[in-house]
Amino acid sequence: MSSSLHGLPVGRRVLLAEDDRAMREILAMVLSEAGYQVATVADGAELRRLLREARFELVVTDVNMPGGSGLDVIELLRQNGDTTPVIVVTAFPQAEIRKRAQALGLRLLAKPFELETLRAAVDWAIRVNAPHQRRLSWSQ
Repeated sequence: MSSSLHGLPVGRRVLLAEDDRAMREILAMVLSEAGYQVATVADGAELRRLLREARFELVVTDVNMPGGSGLDVIELLRQNGDTTPVIVVTAFPQAEIRKRAQALGLRLLAKPFELETLRAAVDWAIRVNAPHQRRLSWSQ
C-alpha cells in the first residue's frame, strides 16, 4: 500500500487519494484484500504528480485535501481527454459537489459508507470502463 508502481499488473491498479491517514489505510486494505494493487497519496499535489507519472485503471479520491481538491485534479484530467474512471468520496456531499461530480461523469460516495459499497463500486467501475478507457499525457 505505497505509491510504488513497479511490477503492478495492468487492469488492477487503483490510485487512492485521501488525506485522513486512518481512512486511507482502511480503504487501501479493503481494496488490496479485493485483489487490487493500490498506490496511495495524501494530498492533491501528490495526486497530480502520480497521475502524470503512471497509468491507473481507477482513481478513488477525496474532495477536500491539502494541496488541491480531488475534483479540481480530476477536472484537469478530463480537460486533457483522460477517461480514467473516478470514484469520489466525501464527508461533505453538498449539491455543488454532487453537480460537479455528475458533470465530470464521476461516481460519488458520501462518507460514511459501507466498505463493501466501495469495493463493489470499484469492481463495477473497472469492469465496465476498462474497454473504453483513454489515458492521455497531460501537462498541467
